[in-house]
Amino acid sequence: MNEAMAAWLYQIHSTVLISLAVTLALGICVAAPWVAHRMFRLKPNLERSAAALDAFKLIGPLTGIFTAFLLLQSVNRLHDARRLVESQAMNLLQLDRALGRIDSAEAADARRAVRDYARILVDRGWPAMRAQRPSPDVATALGALSGHVDVLAQTIKGDGSTLELISAGVESIGDTQSQIEASAAGGLPDTFWLAVILLLLLMTAEAAMIVPRWVVILPLAGYSGAIGLLIGLLFVMDRPFLGDQSADPSPIERSIATLDLRAQLMSRPPQARP
Repeated sequence: MNEAMAAWLYQIHSTVLISLAVTLALGICVAAPWVAHRMFRLKPNLERSAAALDAFKLIGPLTGIFTAFLLLQSVNRLHDARRLVESQAMNLLQLDRALGRIDSAEAADARRAVRDYARILVDRGWPAMRAQRPSPDVATALGALSGHVDVLAQTIKGDGSTLELISAGVESIGDTQSQIEASAAGGLPDTFWLAVILLLLLMTAEAAMIVPRWVVILPLAGYSGAIGLLIGLLFVMDRPFLGDQSADPSPIERSIATLDLRAQLMSRPPQARP
């Protein structure tokens, strides 16, 4: 799918997108027999209609099972993305806490670099991840943070445990960010979407050959609506960083507020601190 079109579609609320998918599935299933028999002059044939109905009953469950399987994968991917964002927010707080154990100008610069990285992650990183690409600004900010930690490491003497904790914190931030960017670049391959579309086309073709009788069409329409519901949910959750059902930066924003509060408290004179 074109990225500009995807960005536009995901601006629509998920409830509307799901409703559109259900409505479209219902409309196609109901309209296909009448369009085929009245507009295209397809002659009613009870034997062909029974065979088409049997094929519809076979293709329909296959489409439903396949879509449900893909939906489960998308839900798990979305949960993993949210967990990674929460983990990254915690990594930032833990690194800042470790740096706060050291009273030096180099440690203060490193803590400032942590706050700068967190802000760039929200301001520059999230728009890039919504476009399914890594942000060079985030990589630059992470490199600057690592550089400040390296400078700090050269000034620490006799405090190996704190330095080890700080180094582990920087590595955790880098590893988690790599996983977040990999998750943002995910989504179902185009081949899977093509398979879903082909199955839907087969269902439509079989429905078109059924003799248009409401007693037959209405149950099939309900079945098609259920499949449309699954496809709507699949589309809504396919991109972990797009739409209202996505991994948002609120955990990082909360960590930024905490980091700023810590910085204000540390900047006060000792006698003024609570």
